[in-house]
Amino acid sequence: MVRISTSAIPAQASVSVKRVLIAQLCRLIGQQLGQKNMRRSVPNNLSPRLKETLELLLAGYSEKEVATKMKISVHTVHVHVKRLHKHFDVASRAELLARCLSK
Repeated sequence: MVRISTSAIPAQASVSVKRVLIAQLCRLIGQQLGQKNMRRSVPNNLSPRLKETLELLLAGYSEKEVATKMKISVHTVHVHVKRLHKHFDVASRAELLARCLSK
């Protein structure tokens, strides 16, 4: 199981700084594993758009980059991410990545 902890991030760091650091970590992990491997961890019971969103997030793309690639608004990507969090019962992108990699 992959565990990602935010404990290495200083406590005084703002939420936005923590999000940027976690996004960068997710991007690096996604790039190292390669998108081909990541697709195997995407469950079949997601809608095609949620699958596409998840694959792009796992590949390390930011929400803005996902929106551009999918030709949708950043707000719509944010809604997709919320649905993914609910589906996987996670609270963050790092947890989402860990959950998908552990399957």
